[in-house]
Amino acid sequence: MPLVPIDLRRVKPTAKSAAGKAFKTWARALKPAYPDNRFEPVSRLEPRDDLLRGFRLALRSLLEIPPDHRPKNNHTYVLGFVEGYLNTTWFARFVANNSQTYRDEIFFKSLELFFDSDPECLTYFNRLNKFVIDSNFPFNGELRLPRGEGIRQQTARIVADMTLEEVWEKARTLLSDIMIQRFEQKRRRAFDRMPNFRVELADFFSPETIDKLVRDNQMAS
Repeated sequence: MPLVPIDLRRVKPTAKSAAGKAFKTWARALKPAYPDNRFEPVSRLEPRDDLLRGFRLALRSLLEIPPDHRPKNNHTYVLGFVEGYLNTTWFARFVANNSQTYRDEIFFKSLELFFDSDPECLTYFNRLNKFVIDSNFPFNGELRLPRGEGIRQQTARIVADMTLEEVWEKARTLLSDIMIQRFEQKRRRAFDRMPNFRVELADFFSPETIDKLVRDNQMAS
């Protein structure tokens, strides 16, 4: 069943200004805790689009509640929903996903896609990996490979014990475990440390405006 369109005409005229000011206030509040992060939207319209998306989600959520179970103050429910949505969305985008942890996660995902696009590389990767292990590679030093041969010629001399399919499955499992265990847990801890500061929208949208917004969409549904 297609979703009923949400009518946002009540809030669209002030959405850009309200979202821009709200984002700047939110960014100033979080900047001292994350001085190395860049709190810069990709465009001036990004905060507005986030705000309107939050309103759509809030109204759909409210309208899904049976009428006799809906909160007495619709405007409190809607604004609280949107504020929570913006806080979580912006924290994910500008803090959790703007960290070295996230960049490392992307690196490993890119590595997985690289192997997937060129499985032959996985054979040489496995051989080189075995060569490094057998060489007792000192992590605080430098591993010197024999000169006169390229990497593929060097690694080709080392016979892999597994088939290509076994190597690929092992590598995929390893990369998946690294991303889930090492990075996803860190991102969850980042959200656990999310500041209590919330976006405040009451200065931009009056209770009367939000109540009318709700009524507009109740009639449409």
